Amino acid sequence: IYASQGVGMSLIGKCPAEIYDIHMAEQQPTNHMAWYHWIGHVLEDGILALLNTALHMAGKTVQVLPSRYIVSDFERNFAGKTDGELSDNTLLEVKSVSWYKLQTIIESGLMPHENYDQVQCYLRYGRYDRAIVIFVARDIPYQALLNSASFPAFHLIDVEPYLPRSI
Repeated sequence: IYASQGVGMSLIGKCPAEIYDIHMAEQQPTNHMAWYHWIGHVLEDGILALLNTALHMAGKTVQVLPSRYIVSDFERNFAGKTDGELSDNTLLEVKSVSWYKLQTIIESGLMPHENYDQVQCYLRYGRYDRAIVIFVARDIPYQALLNSASFPAFHLIDVEPYLPRSI
């Protein structure tokens, strides 16, 4: 996303070779890539709208605020765009993942290291007090729908700044 500006904070946890490929390799867009990009934004918008409605209905004074562009203190080319934030200075990140990856996150209680690293950058340079990361399944197998009571389609992880906890 930030290829013309440098390495984005969303890439900070990735392997250097993978970052190189993202910026330097000539990738042709595929229908699969377009679907993941589109569905990720649809899920993000929907989850944040639901959260805002739930907070309002629960009588909470906190509100969901729009995304923000964050730039690091040490290098203007190291930047990122959050998914949103709460009015109490809480970062909101929505991650759409595969159904099977979501089950691993739920069972372990830990988020993937690349997401953890990104969130820590946002916490530090956005000067947030904490983060809520919402993982949502972008693809739910039919069999899982039949058993949805035992396997939810989303999961929340509350993150404090600088805790060394990831998988």
